[in-house]
Amino acid sequence: MRIILFLLLLLLILMLIFVSSEVLNKKSKIAIFILGALIVGFVYVYNEFESNHANSRKALLEQFWQGKTIKCGKFDVNNTTFNYENGTESFVAKREFVNLSGVILSLKECSEK
Repeated sequence: MRIILFLLLLLLILMLIFVSSEVLNKKSKIAIFILGALIVGFVYVYNEFESNHANSRKALLEQFWQGKTIKCGKFDVNNTTFNYENGTESFVAKREFVNLSGVILSLKECSEK
């Protein structure tokens, strides 16, 4: 993703250099460049944030699949009492545990124990 953002910024710079001064004056070119650089910067920051968030969710799931216990709200979640639902990214209590009947916990609520 970084390469794509860099290439987009480079393309923007090249376009601004080769556009004649009759079409865009120097102030307009600078304003367009700053706006483009800000957009690329925001996309980069957002992408890094999402990547870090995805890595932390992946680490929690790895612990769950290894049989370790993770904390989700007031519940201790492990693979003996809960199943993981991939589509909704949530943990659902297994049927044989009547005291946990109907409990559904989002992966977003979970942290390492």
